[in-house]
Amino acid sequence: MGSVLASVSQPSSACLQATRYVNDSRSEWVLLVPPPRLQAQALEQVAWGWLDDLGPLPEEPVTFQPVSWIDDRLGPAVLHHCRGRTVIYCSRENITDDVAVALSQITLHSVLPLLQTASRHGLPRVHIMSVETTRMSEPHRVIAVVCEGDVRVYARSELLSPSLAATLSTLGTEHLRCQLAAAHGRLRLLRPAS
Repeated sequence: MGSVLASVSQPSSACLQATRYVNDSRSEWVLLVPPPRLQAQALEQVAWGWLDDLGPLPEEPVTFQPVSWIDDRLGPAVLHHCRGRTVIYCSRENITDDVAVALSQITLHSVLPLLQTASRHGLPRVHIMSVETTRMSEPHRVIAVVCEGDVRVYARSELLSPSLAATLSTLGTEHLRCQLAAAHGRLRLLRPAS
């Protein structure tokens, strides 16, 4: 049987660094993967201001939300977690609505098992890959595999850009780390150094 995935087109997320801002008074945090060389203090105001302009969070516990515009200084996606709900805002030019819905469902059903097995498998890792292939037939737009502390998601490259896939991998892994720390009462230790 031939491989379903012909090639994966994605920059390595290993070199991407997430920036995290915590608002203790509202039990929330925001995660970004901004372009290099931007000052963290300046970005914090931009991030909170941009989020305030969006209005209330969706009601679902986890949502990937395509938006028409994200401030370039914030990167291609912004993860916002507040009172048990998480929204990952992605630029509409980098993700289709179908993939956003699929990622929301995959995340909703995989986070709890990944967190519950963290003591056996270590920090869960998220790998989202943009796939260029003719073998991934039309009904298979997104494929997910959750196994032993990892979640691997493959999406067709015309539906999810490689740069956004790398950013989402970094944000997903960092968000799981924040969730584990919050569950153990250590979220304040995750605040960036001032």
